Amino acid sequence: MKKAIGAIVVLLAIGCAAGCGTSSDSSTTAGRHSSSATSASTATETADVLNKAVGQSAGWNCADASDESCSLAFTVTALDRVPSANCSDSAPPPAGSEIYRLAIDAQAYHSTPAPNATLPPGFVISSDNWYAIDADGYGTKADVAIGCGDFDPGPFYRPLSVGQKGRGSILFALPAGSRELELREQGTPGTWRWALPAA
Repeated sequence: MKKAIGAIVVLLAIGCAAGCGTSSDSSTTAGRHSSSATSASTATETADVLNKAVGQSAGWNCADASDESCSLAFTVTALDRVPSANCSDSAPPPAGSEIYRLAIDAQAYHSTPAPNATLPPGFVISSDNWYAIDADGYGTKADVAIGCGDFDPGPFYRPLSVGQKGRGSILFALPAGSRELELREQGTPGTWRWALPAA
């Protein structure tokens, strides 16, 4: 029994180190926050998923609802469909995929908590952490569509360190019929999601 209780305490401590919020503010969920820039009808929150709108700020490892309390604050500034005709024959996207351009602004305010304290806080938004979500809620890792137009990946490829700001864009090839784009940070419970624009 003592071992079981000890294991639960350790798991809770690890989970909080990865991103528990300390504020009782209802806009803070598992160390993540949302801005009041959009109405609740366009951006809703649950314990597991924060549904975001383009232009709405988000934060990771936040103590309260302010950007400055977060290890990383970021905003998806654009999420647009790109015609597949833009893709070159020399680097085509996977068959049956649709291309989307994602643009982001980000700023790193505080260091990354344990157990990833050696990583810069900007690792959260790296290109490896994005997934397409289908109509049934299943996720597929997003592929970078390198042959489908110009983009400036900035913070998607070069994680921001404390005190740095970054702005960038990237092209993702997502399975046809995907409904949402999801950002996952493996050490934090829950994810952020943005609805994909209609074709």
